[in-house]
Amino acid sequence: MRVCLSLLSVFMLASVTLAQNADVAPFEWKLSGDSVENFSMEFVANHTTDQSTPKGTVLAYAAFSDNRESTAKMMKAVGRKWDAAVRKSLSKYEKELLTADAIEDISNHQNNPSATDAEVKQILGATKVTGEAADKEGLSWVTTTQPVEVRQRQPGTEKWTSTTQELKRKFACKKGEDGRWRIMKIEQNGQEDYSMLLFVLYAQKLDASAKPVPAADTTTAKGAAKSLFESLLARRAQLDTTVHAKGLDDWLGFLKPLFTETYVKTQDELASQWIEQKAVEAPREVESVTDADGGLKVVKFKPRDQWTGAIEVYVKKIDGSWRVARASYQELSTNEKGKIGWVEMDEPNLYKLANR
Repeated sequence: MRVCLSLLSVFMLASVTLAQNADVAPFEWKLSGDSVENFSMEFVANHTTDQSTPKGTVLAYAAFSDNRESTAKMMKAVGRKWDAAVRKSLSKYEKELLTADAIEDISNHQNNPSATDAEVKQILGATKVTGEAADKEGLSWVTTTQPVEVRQRQPGTEKWTSTTQELKRKFACKKGEDGRWRIMKIEQNGQEDYSMLLFVLYAQKLDASAKPVPAADTTTAKGAAKSLFESLLARRAQLDTTVHAKGLDDWLGFLKPLFTETYVKTQDELASQWIEQKAVEAPREVESVTDADGGLKVVKFKPRDQWTGAIEVYVKKIDGSWRVARASYQELSTNEKGKIGWVEMDEPNLYKLANR
């Protein structure tokens, strides 16, 4: 369920259709709502499913899952809507924990990202069937290929090189008593491959298993700094999961009929295992609380491992409550003497600290 998300400052309240006539994706989402709480998604199939043949079944699955270029463009637009909804739902929690300047810094950074284009880009084409063969057990094995254009920018230049690769898969299909063909196994490079069905089921279960996020503690400097991670950033992650889960019932309604009942059951069980095995992130440890200029206190958090540096959260007391004013982190870099060491970096977008 991973998609390329961008930011959008204004969310359209009216229901919108995101596919473009010039390049219609095999499916699209009709969206409505401007916050996570009232957000809704309706799955609309532009591809007609034909399960009268193994090939038709496989092509339907590919249409709803292969993230071809038209689908990727559509999902990027959906991602902007998702993010805008999350930002609106987070607003009241930001005001409870952050200073006005900190909120403004986040908004300015998100609305005016300074990051340049990725150095490597992948553009996927539509999946095509390359062969079909029956085996002795009455199964039909459908082979497919999907072109992947890999664009890479040469270091220090604006010159791009392009190469084309192929994703090759095999689908074992079985004919049901109702005459419809269904997928019972997927292979890639001779090994069993995960299906999009599994990832959709996992995303659905992940949302259902979400635990309540604690309220921010602004009674102490240490509590406010810890709340940045344990309350605000944790809530952001949960809201992301929730908004991504909208519409999954609709999507599953198109995916499940393409597979045998046994396959759907095993994928559902595997998704449940993933949820059970999901590691719980250990709480961040506070190393020290010290005073700084301007009435600020600096709450320093220990590094989580040898590759990530310490984080310092600056908090300030306003109207009797401690608020997060800004933060910085230490990063391995080359100093002015050409030696590698820890260098302090400001982080205006506090949400990015979740990955440090």
